[in-house]
Parts: sequence; C-alpha cells; structure tokens
Amino acid sequence: MPQLVAPVTAPPAPAEAVCLAGDMIDRGPDSAAVLARVRAEHAAGAVCLMGNHEEMFPAALAEPACLAASWLKHGGYETLIIFGLSGQDGIAGLATAHGTEMRVWLTARPLCWRSDNMVAAHAGMDPARTEDQQEEGALLRGHPDFGCRLRPDGLWVARDHAVTAQAEQWAGCISRDTGAYATGRMSCAVIDPGLARARRLTVGAVAC
Repeated sequence: MPQLVAPVTAPPAPAEAVCLAGDMIDRGPDSAAVLARVRAEHAAGAVCLMGNHEEMFPAALAEPACLAASWLKHGGYETLIIFGLSGQDGIAGLATAHGTEMRVWLTARPLCWRSDNMVAAHAGMDPARTEDQQEEGALLRGHPDFGCRLRPDGLWVARDHAVTAQAEQWAGCISRDTGAYATGRMSCAVIDPGLARARRLTVGAVAC
C-alpha cells in the first residue's frame, strides 16, 4: 500500500491533517487494508473525507440490482477480487464481509473540511457558490468551472479526484492527486500560516 513516507517539508506544530480526501477504495490492490489504515488514522484524529467511490460503494451494497453496474466499472471489480468474489452475486458476500459498521462509517464521512481560508473537498467546489451552498455533485465529482474561475470569497480549495502529472497550485486551487495507486507517486500539501504569505504553501510529490 503506497504511503506518505516523508513530507515535502516539516509540518507546523500543532498541525491538522486531512488524512485522505476520498477514494480510499477501488484504487489499488488492497482496499481492505487501506480502509483499516484510514480508520485507524481517523480514530487518532485525522480527517477523512468522502469521495465519489465512498459514495458508490455503500450504495451498491444496499441496492446491488440498481447501482452495482456503475460501481463495478469504476474499480468495484478489483475490490471484489481482493475478497475472492466476483459479479453482482459477489456483492452480497462483500456486504457480509464489510458488515454494517463499515458502511455506516463510510456514509458518515464529511464532504468537505475547512480550516481558516482553506477548504478541502474530494473533487473541488463550484467557484460561484459559497461553501454552504455547494451541491453534493460538485464536491464529489467536480465542477467544470473549478480552477477556471476565481472565487470571489478568497477561499483556497484543495482537492484530489483528478489525476495530474504533479501536485500543483494555481488561482486559489490545490490539486494533489498524482495517481499513487498507478504511478507510485503520492503528493501532499503543507500549509503553515505562520510563514510569510509567499512561503505558506508547499506542494509536491514524495516517495512511496
């Protein structure tokens, strides 16, 4: 399982960390181990947000006849294989393997998290709407204007979801998803409000 082994720079202390901004499952060869690790980090105080895969997974388990096809083609097949299962019949077995507690935990993940003038959301935000006016789809699956229009409120928005060649920052946006499950490159953003404005944010990829 890829993991952040060395930050780009030492984080400020005390520091708050968004452990994962979604897509904790269906992205790599061992979703079960990832979920166990993330839940342990959450229990220790980390923030774990919901992504579109965390949205699809419990929904497919609850209504496999209606929703399984969408989940299966977006990484669900790989997750089933981890448990030695396959197809829609395997979804019932996966529901048993994960149990109600895991589904409740996944569906309870928040859609976004804010600290001062920065918001983290899995797929970004609609720049024309305030934080409390965001539609769920924009937070989980993205918005076409994200990164193309400046936000009038001055908020910075950090997101994953869209894989890029390298972590980057531009126009109030922080994009950190470098596709670690496929590339072996994991990225992070370190924000220290105690530094001068030009040095407060550092983004970059680290070894996995």
